[in-house]
Amino acid sequence: MAITISIPSEYFTARETDRMKALLHAKTDGEFARALEGVVLAALDEYRDMFLGLEVPARMDDIRQHRLFHLIKRLFLKIPDERRVGSLFQLSETRSRALITNTLARFRNDLEEEIHVTIREILAAAESLSGGQKYKVYAPSRVLVDEMDRIIAAHGVRFQELTRVQGESNAYHVAPDSYTLLCDQLGVTPVPSR
Repeated sequence: MAITISIPSEYFTARETDRMKALLHAKTDGEFARALEGVVLAALDEYRDMFLGLEVPARMDDIRQHRLFHLIKRLFLKIPDERRVGSLFQLSETRSRALITNTLARFRNDLEEEIHVTIREILAAAESLSGGQKYKVYAPSRVLVDEMDRIIAAHGVRFQELTRVQGESNAYHVAPDSYTLLCDQLGVTPVPSR
């Protein structure tokens, strides 16, 4: 069903439009329109659930988890980092991390593809170090590192979890066998050794 929604030109002030574009990472009017479409669909999902009596949350934390879930499905299409969630939900980075963690725990099965899409991007951008003796990845969120560690841990103790790179923000070392395992599990072509 095709429905067109017209937003009145005075709905956002010029300053609000600029702020909304920044929050939604939209550089052009077309990107802004697509982002707003995702937000509208996420809100409609939330109202649909309420109208049809499908798990309506009562506590504010539960409401935020449901909102983030719908935004991941409709707007982000992957797992956002703490800074982005914090700016949209007006939360500190610590509270944003807890919100992401709790949302992933609550909706793990429904968000599996978005989790995997995000990890695939991280693995595909890995750097091979010391001729493939280790790899370095940049994970924008500790939550995603925990997700990769969860995949590694499910395959036994012989695989090493990711370790933080000292002095680099969001950088982690990955042992070669753990990197290969992650790539195999998620269907990523490993970066060539250098």
